Amino acid sequence: MEFYEALEELYEMAGRPAPAVLVYQSKKPGNLGELKTSSLSEWLSKRSAVPSAGGPFDFLINYLLGKAKNAGAKKLRQLGYYQDLRRDAAMARDRALAVVRGKNPASRGAKPSAALKAYVQAASVLCAMHPTLGVGRIGDAPALSDVYQPQRAIRVGRWPAHQDADGLAEGALLHPAAVLKGGSCLIVAGPGGGKSSLLRQVLGAGLKLGDAEQPMPVLVPASALTGPGPLTQAIARHVKTELGSGWDIPPESARFFARPPRPNTAWLVLVDGLDEVIDPALRRQVLEKIRLGLRTDDGIHQFVVTSRPLTESELIVMGTETARLELQPFDGAGLTGFVQRWLAAHHGARAETRADALVRRVERSGLATLARIPLMATMLCQVIDANPDQEIADSRGQLYRQFTDLLQDRQFQGGLFDRAEEALKQYGPGLADDTIRALPRMMEQFATEHLSGRTGMVNLALRNQRPEPVPETVWDAVSRDLVRSTGLVTEQAGELAFLHRTLAEYLVVRRLATNSRVLRRRLVRVLRVGGRWPGLVAIWRLMTDWGYWDQREGDSHIGFLLDYARDLGIDASHLLRRLIYFGGVEGRAFVARQYEMGTHILPDILQVTLDRLARTASRPLAPGTDRVLAVEMLLRCGDSRGEQLLTAICANTPPKLEIMQPHIWADHDGEPLRVDHESHLQSEWRDIYYSFSRISRNRNLQDQVRALAIKAMTSYLRMLEDEEGLEELRATVAEESLDSAARAVVESALYRNRPDLEVG
Repeated sequence: MEFYEALEELYEMAGRPAPAVLVYQSKKPGNLGELKTSSLSEWLSKRSAVPSAGGPFDFLINYLLGKAKNAGAKKLRQLGYYQDLRRDAAMARDRALAVVRGKNPASRGAKPSAALKAYVQAASVLCAMHPTLGVGRIGDAPALSDVYQPQRAIRVGRWPAHQDADGLAEGALLHPAAVLKGGSCLIVAGPGGGKSSLLRQVLGAGLKLGDAEQPMPVLVPASALTGPGPLTQAIARHVKTELGSGWDIPPESARFFARPPRPNTAWLVLVDGLDEVIDPALRRQVLEKIRLGLRTDDGIHQFVVTSRPLTESELIVMGTETARLELQPFDGAGLTGFVQRWLAAHHGARAETRADALVRRVERSGLATLARIPLMATMLCQVIDANPDQEIADSRGQLYRQFTDLLQDRQFQGGLFDRAEEALKQYGPGLADDTIRALPRMMEQFATEHLSGRTGMVNLALRNQRPEPVPETVWDAVSRDLVRSTGLVTEQAGELAFLHRTLAEYLVVRRLATNSRVLRRRLVRVLRVGGRWPGLVAIWRLMTDWGYWDQREGDSHIGFLLDYARDLGIDASHLLRRLIYFGGVEGRAFVARQYEMGTHILPDILQVTLDRLARTASRPLAPGTDRVLAVEMLLRCGDSRGEQLLTAICANTPPKLEIMQPHIWADHDGEPLRVDHESHLQSEWRDIYYSFSRISRNRNLQDQVRALAIKAMTSYLRMLEDEEGLEELRATVAEESLDSAARAVVESALYRNRPDLEVG
């Protein structure tokens, strides 16, 4: 048996313990050597690396043998058997390398091909030219790397055993270099959460030829993968158009991305904006291509995919072996660090003092939570820096209005009128003035087509605004220059695209707001609970798994609708109250998310929402998933009842939470369909576990609150008989910085009935 096959078999018999557990156990005094997560990833994913002889490898084999024996495995080999296989694998590797180097000395340095050099050069130039939000054509824009501030990330679900997790530690800052070398993963965050900026930084960090072993990144929007043909053709089609004449390679460019960029290295395909593919069928098509690439191309491609939150039924297409991360908003230190970087890039001197003053002003305004979203922080910096005496916006919608107004002022400072006048004056008087007045409507039409997914209609939408005397070629150049100068868009593969999806969402709602009746009808439609019979619908929701407001990708659009309705004097209170009373816990969680996102929610509406959430959380007979979700939303909204109710729920071990019985449907003959009650029970327990997990990872909460959530997590892991999950949780908690009282609660729960274990 070959070395890797034998190691995989032993790993399977040992129950596939998580890499974090193995590393944690290897650090204990008296062990043979300390393991590294990167080494484990190489060995367990059957890559070409062969372990060195000695301590770490011997510890791994002994530990796995012990776990396998405890699990009841039979006919186990001894350490010496695996040492011999390791030695043979190392010798075979050395012989193969000697042959290759003897025949082709140039392969020693794995020199890049001419095509790869050209790609890196062209992509580096384009990456450096990517505009900073809001800068437009004004002045010298600072590089994204000058203002970029890393964010923390938490793991979602079980971490794949083969994943290289160096630098991807639970709750740690997610640095671009860690993503570059961390393998395939899905990164989720809400609107403006920093996903696209992270991918741009990963691209910049990886476009280097010095390290022959690191993956080579290529950035593509998810929409580019919806076209016909295999994955490599779609990538090549987009990259050729994006780089243009800067990357001149033969027509068979698809082969370039179908082969490793260098020997023993992979392409890291950075897929941005999965949620921006509107059609669910097309989204699934993209995910199917990614899954096929992960499973069938021998490691030539790795994928980092970003998206707003989508349903599990969609994301599961990627498989359970792809790691998932949830990008967190800035914490207090992260926000201050970002503001310092931004001010230093724009003003240089006294950045630290000015940053502290700006952050204090934001905190006093009540927008501290909103400002921790990276896109919002960028907007606030620009708006406050440009108009220090202006009153800070009191809602997310108002901030977008101030920001777009600021950009319009900057357009004129940058000579917008003079450029338009120079290009259009020969075709008639007043054309430049008319065109600039029409620019806001042009941008709104552009946003509508962009969000609808009709990318081919964008240029047509601009051409429809062409004044009759102006030739099409002249108008195309003028209109694209005007649109780019807004600071809201960029050009990708020859197509204009918004720098951020929320900017397009805001402009679409701004267009709707020109007719208050249309806006009111849209609000009624998106906040509808159930027509004329909301009580009946509420009962129906209890009997089925139907849900409406848990589709979170619509939160941003609805938030802008609510803010504009308020500005126009449209009272949406009755719609929100119906949602609160008849929408179940999902409806109340929706209103709470809107408040957290910065949408203006009237105090009495917020109070009713929080009261209803508290009532749900305090009802012993309410579904356990509903109770924990209600507690989570209370904590996120800063309601002190959240901590009290969490304490009450966690007073028992395990927490006494009701599990809703599945609805049993009948077949065509009236016979009840079979339901696997055990699987349903475990699924409900797992959902409750993940809810407590999200609470435990929220670093804005007190240590005692997080400790209670961890205590509840341990109870559910024991109920699920998930010993591996418990060990992984112990390893994670050992790295947490908790106060002494919180750590005592955690240790008592994690190490109950395990006097032989100590916290690291």
